[in-house]
Amino acid sequence: MKLIRLLVAAVTAVCLATAATPALALEVVPDINALSYQPIGHFKPGDPLPAANAYQANTPTGEFLRQEMQDGIFNPSGTFNAYDTNVFEVLAIPYRGAGDEHADDPFGNGTNGGHAQHGRCSGDPRSDRPRGGGGGFPVITGECFNHQLEYIEYYERTMMSILGKFGAFTKRYEFFNPSDPTDYQFQPPLLASNTMGGRAINPAVIVPG
Repeated sequence: MKLIRLLVAAVTAVCLATAATPALALEVVPDINALSYQPIGHFKPGDPLPAANAYQANTPTGEFLRQEMQDGIFNPSGTFNAYDTNVFEVLAIPYRGAGDEHADDPFGNGTNGGHAQHGRCSGDPRSDRPRGGGGGFPVITGECFNHQLEYIEYYERTMMSILGKFGAFTKRYEFFNPSDPTDYQFQPPLLASNTMGGRAINPAVIVPG
């Protein structure tokens, strides 16, 4: 009889312990096909492209761009329009190459407001290294801020705000871009490259499945 009472007590204890364990809720990942998108965003087809120095300019366009980026994400339409993103990146972070030395370069295409012409920069006072720019020739393009590190932070933050709810995660693929033996670390065009040598990073955002 004593043995039976012990068995009943043990079974009761197991039942109580089981009942006290909370059920695990399984999070359902939403269907990525339901992602909202609109083909027309803030910048409309046929609108004139703002000047290259628009981001830092004391104009309505410059004020709008800076205001939209206060939280680190540019999304004026609310649906992450691809054309809006392209225009913003051309104006705010136009040159992104290997060997970036600073992660806090100001957005835009140079100091003192920047150069109004696309493909031109007005100087990077913090570095003695040639800054390449479009085509990789400082004598033509001027010296540009290198926005490689700033772009990666912006890219990951933006993509995760879009795809994070679908289980996405970031990944950085780093490699070293070899340079010529000069002090400028500038890859000569004869070697089929027109960017500086140094640390290079390819960012990616991966959605499982």
